Amino acid sequence: ACRDARIVAASPWYGGGIDPHAEDLSKLKAPLLMIYGETDGGIPVDQVREIETTLRAAGKTVDVRIYPGAGHAFNNPTHGAYHGPSADDAWARAVAFLKANVP
Repeated sequence: ACRDARIVAASPWYGGGIDPHAEDLSKLKAPLLMIYGETDGGIPVDQVREIETTLRAAGKTVDVRIYPGAGHAFNNPTHGAYHGPSADDAWARAVAFLKANVP
């Protein structure tokens, strides 16, 4: 979404490796729904909040959801960290977000 203006909305889920100071963030035009688990060791909550703060300071449209008790891969029913209530809510939010933002 930071590198391709054709992307009109994006919803990253529990992904790490996002540099909150990356130059690419300034190019972001699409709204974001970012979904994370509170206990995900791969991307700690403080890193998620830093990314959110950077995006908001740059005037970007971002909704960050951090699910209490959920870890990495909480939406994958074949993974040991599956967290049903979080997965159900996150999925419903993502579908609604994309329907509202993708023509």
